[in-house]
Amino acid sequence: MIQFLRIVVLVVLAAFLVMLCLVNRDIVTFRLFPKGVGDILGFTGAYLVPQYVIVFGAVIVGLTAGAVREYFRGHRHRRQANERGREIRRLEREVEDLRSRSGEVRGKDEVLELLEKDAR
Repeated sequence: MIQFLRIVVLVVLAAFLVMLCLVNRDIVTFRLFPKGVGDILGFTGAYLVPQYVIVFGAVIVGLTAGAVREYFRGHRHRRQANERGREIRRLEREVEDLRSRSGEVRGKDEVLELLEKDAR
């Protein structure tokens, strides 16, 4: 059912994107710099492209910028989780070491061990 819903959503999204491309297929001039700056640099950076290329390019740049921002925002939390995981593994090794030194078998309860000794 989920797979079917996913396919339906993707088909609707694809139809919407195709319609967006068809509606915005007019050729526009895309300039990297304003006219004055382009004249000073000697490079105007003007390109003739369909309008939907500009729209999709802006969407892709926005999504990429948001993903990068979220990655760096979550860096502190991932670092803390890794540090805590290392600390947990270190403490688990220490507990196992202490259990092996005391002769305690993991999973055995002290009360059950006493009852088993009395039964023998």
